[in-house]
Amino acid sequence: MTPTPEPAKADSTIAAQHGKQGEDMACRLLTALGYKLLARNVRHGRAEMDVLATEGGALVCIEIKTRTNTAFGRPEEFITKRKQVLLNQALQAEVEARQWQGPARFDEVALVLLPDGYQAQVFRDVWYG
Repeated sequence: MTPTPEPAKADSTIAAQHGKQGEDMACRLLTALGYKLLARNVRHGRAEMDVLATEGGALVCIEIKTRTNTAFGRPEEFITKRKQVLLNQALQAEVEARQWQGPARFDEVALVLLPDGYQAQVFRDVWYG
């Protein structure tokens, strides 16, 4: 008898859909703001950069946080120190792989999905590696 895979949990599927929707919205916003998107969902070891881009002469790792409400906090409050460490390592790997000579930084896009659209904020230079 072949085991039947368990169905995906509805909550995690919905969260993944919101995350993907938020990333798509954020990429459109970033492009409109002049960012040149190089790649999405770039993995280095255990870290995944949501977006890798250039803007203003800098190589930019962009973390996107999407929420459907702010009852438990604003989206920008959800990047942990551990995630920062992993993203620092990932951006350093990109700098080396690309032989990048200019500045590099971390930006964040915080999105709150609304019934009729979304609220977005872009934070530049949110932390240092």
